Amino acid sequence: FFEAKEILKRNGIVVILFDQNASEWGILETFLGRVAATTYLPDLLYKYFLCPVYMLMPQRLGVFQAKCFAEHLTLSPKQEDQSAADLGPRQNVDYAVARGMNIWLEEKLRSSEDICCDWLWVHNRWHVHRRKDHWLDLPHKRWAVDFKRLEKKIKIFIRMPNWLGDIIMALPFVKAVRQARPDTQLTLIVRQKFTQFLENLHISDCILPIGCRANGKTFYPLTYYRQLLEYRQLKPDFLIRIGNNSTTGDIETLLLNPQYCFTPYFLDKKKPYLSECIVMDRDGPKVHQTENLRYFLENMGCRGPWDLTPLESQIKPTNSIGLICGSENNPEKRWPNAHWVDLIAILLKRTDAHIVLFGTVDDHVITQKIKDQFKEESRVIDRAGQTSLVEFSNEIAHCRWVIGNDTGGVHLANFLKIPTVVLFGPSNPYKTRPIFDAPLWIIQSPDPKNFKTLTADFVAETLSHNNLLS
Repeated sequence: FFEAKEILKRNGIVVILFDQNASEWGILETFLGRVAATTYLPDLLYKYFLCPVYMLMPQRLGVFQAKCFAEHLTLSPKQEDQSAADLGPRQNVDYAVARGMNIWLEEKLRSSEDICCDWLWVHNRWHVHRRKDHWLDLPHKRWAVDFKRLEKKIKIFIRMPNWLGDIIMALPFVKAVRQARPDTQLTLIVRQKFTQFLENLHISDCILPIGCRANGKTFYPLTYYRQLLEYRQLKPDFLIRIGNNSTTGDIETLLLNPQYCFTPYFLDKKKPYLSECIVMDRDGPKVHQTENLRYFLENMGCRGPWDLTPLESQIKPTNSIGLICGSENNPEKRWPNAHWVDLIAILLKRTDAHIVLFGTVDDHVITQKIKDQFKEESRVIDRAGQTSLVEFSNEIAHCRWVIGNDTGGVHLANFLKIPTVVLFGPSNPYKTRPIFDAPLWIIQSPDPKNFKTLTADFVAETLSHNNLLS
């Protein structure tokens, strides 16, 4: 840099190969719709000397033969880009010379196939990540990205978990990835029954549905693997697995064939293959699983904000109380039916609210037994198994408050900003409690190994203490 300054002081000429990959020492600029690292030395010299800028381009004529032509570069005035505000503390500084040079080169490459071929085979301008801990970040200190010209050409696939509660707790993870990499097309891979719900949240660019195990079987049907082979044609650059870290998950990675695959690796579990594993060495009984996901992100370079803001629903609550009595993936987390019956009797006596039982098709067996104890009571309504996930979201949003086992429905209620009470038996509230910033009460069984020790009277007393019961 100092030698270049001395040359220009003598009215000399400085030639800079600006179209090389400047890695982390350069600035991030938009080139052909993608983020590329380029040098900002021309801007430093231009601002210091206000010297004219010319573009030199060699045109190949044959073996070791070329002619060089030059054009004066006309610099456009600085244009403000409001989308740069999404970057938070990063500043999108205008580098007029760097931007002008890149636009000039784009036009030349688009104008001639010969120029394009001569240039492309010796360049990899878009390779801006050299370290694994920066793969989900753009760590450059200086930005000159024109967000109006930025295209989402990097493809990140996230394999979502298989259960509703885990999906809800993974939403901050998805938001953080999307904010950290504005140059990516974000795709979620998830079970078919969750696709419409996630589409309504608008947190990704695309959602790819997959099937699930056949009822009562331990294996996936052949159509499940055929789906993944079809998705392979989309050519993902990154696959992040935060769900299904079993051998089946490794097979999924093999079928999708991404350029890179990331997955958390817990020390007490077998290391999955076909992945870039990040060791979760701080996992413990008092570390929430969402904090593990945050740690996972940090190790990939994503250190942005962690958004736990619940969804603002436009639905006004009615005079109803929601009960979630089942737990589809773990029967041990279910509070006994007899205790639910006792609690409903208390709620009917001390409130004038409707008591609505929610759950999946499998949960309907439980709720039907509970409802049979109140056949003549019109205020007890059984809706388990009669709604899709989107319908369930809309109906539960009408509730004044919700109480349930440690299952997906209470995580959904918490995400929808509904006051939520969660009953914990053998599961660990430190690891799986709802995470969003909404009213939440945890009631732990006196004996975690025996859920029966948590009585309806004790639950009612806790509800009264927190002004949920009059």
